[in-house]
Amino acid sequence: MHSDEKPYFIEGNEQTFLNIKDTKIAIAICYESLQIKHLESAIELGAEFYIASVAKSQNGIKKAFLYYPKIASKYSISVLMSNCIGFCDDFESAGQTSIWDDNGILKGQLDNLNEGLLVYDTELKTMS
Repeated sequence: MHSDEKPYFIEGNEQTFLNIKDTKIAIAICYESLQIKHLESAIELGAEFYIASVAKSQNGIKKAFLYYPKIASKYSISVLMSNCIGFCDDFESAGQTSIWDDNGILKGQLDNLNEGLLVYDTELKTMS
């Protein structure tokens, strides 16, 4: 866990999953989602989808847009990166919440100014 995450999260030793309609979804916060062992462990435990909740500036988003589709494709797992908008800590968050399918193809994205909701059909791998 990154030091700036410690005031908001409690460190644990187990992977947390959401189970929705027989789909096992691994969840991660910003720093751990960038540790490939976290993703690999989640996949070994049966994850079919990976959600990373992040707080990233525009510079961080540029890096995320290289990283998340790459791991989605390499590990054949759909990835959702959920980013905030507005002022966060000491920077402006860049939004652009995005979903990549298991081929690393961008399937949907929000903008950098408005709150919103992306709905992704995990069976059909399409936006609804």
